[in-house]
Amino acid sequence: MSLRSTLDDDYKTALKSGAKIVVESIRMVKAEIKTREVAKGASGALDDDAIIDVISTLIKKGKESVRLFEEGGRQELADKEKAEIEALSKYLPAQLSESEVREKVKSAIASLGDVDIKAMGQVMKAVMAEVGKGADGSLVSRLVKEALSK
Repeated sequence: MSLRSTLDDDYKTALKSGAKIVVESIRMVKAEIKTREVAKGASGALDDDAIIDVISTLIKKGKESVRLFEEGGRQELADKEKAEIEALSKYLPAQLSESEVREKVKSAIASLGDVDIKAMGQVMKAVMAEVGKGADGSLVSRLVKEALSK
């Protein structure tokens, strides 16, 4: 079953059950998918990888919103964003733990040889090719920076 079909089915189920946060979250994803499809023009529908990118982008924006809401003392809005992030996270591939990503970074650095902070782009490219969508780019970036600055 494609991710689009899963989203459609979950949307219908959430509407029937009255799960307001899930409905709003999926509606937001579907709107962004439609926007991107219209922008692509006649080449049309997004595949599962592109839909995962849409969801990842929305989750990143949501995390930033949570941070800003908490800094601004708007905990109720931060809690709503957290609930939306949780509702959307189940559509992403399983994420690697920080320790697993750290090991991938170490092996990439070892395979490239004696590298310094100037080689961060090369290390990032190697690690992201290995982990794919299984890790957030900001986490990988932070861990690569830590490893290369030692």
